[in-house]
Amino acid sequence: MTTTKRRITSCLPPDLDEALQALAKAQNKPQARLIIETLNEFAPTFKHMAIITEQANSGHFTEAKRTANEFMGQALMSLGEAVHTINNVGKK
Repeated sequence: MTTTKRRITSCLPPDLDEALQALAKAQNKPQARLIIETLNEFAPTFKHMAIITEQANSGHFTEAKRTANEFMGQALMSLGEAVHTINNVGKK
């Protein structure tokens, strides 16, 4: 069976492996699935970090700072929404 997904092999430090195993067990899912889901959640962050790094490497420090500030503002808003949701669980 062919796939469009690229396969990679990684070696995990014991502490990271233990943490991933514990979370995968708690969520009743395979460790590989947990890793893929987590990486998917962070894909926008990786993309923003790449843009900011490219801007800085090109000497566009003001633009890199502006991009970083915009990204952090968005991240803080999302975090605030998540905290609000968690605080309201079970209150209805």
